[in-house]
Amino acid sequence: MCPLPLRAYDVRQESEMLQPLDFNRRLRLKPVAKVFTAEITNVIRLTEMEKLFHLRIVDDTDRERFTFLPGQFVMIEVPGYGEVPISISSSTSNKGFI
Repeated sequence: MCPLPLRAYDVRQESEMLQPLDFNRRLRLKPVAKVFTAEITNVIRLTEMEKLFHLRIVDDTDRERFTFLPGQFVMIEVPGYGEVPISISSSTSNKGFI
């Protein structure tokens, strides 16, 4: 069986490539049901490349409503710096901190 010849394709014609690059992807962020404001209460350096952050949701009501499972993926945004994906590793029974 002979494979079909591939046609040349210019990826620069994709709709996303026609806009200026937005490295923080602010233009493509999708709205979320709820945004929680948190503060960093502690930072522990685990290795040269990894740190453990203790976060505390600022609003008491939001803190009680925030639910998660260990290992769940969330996005953290630091205004002026961008965003980063993290995995939650705390116990679900500790409502005070993430």
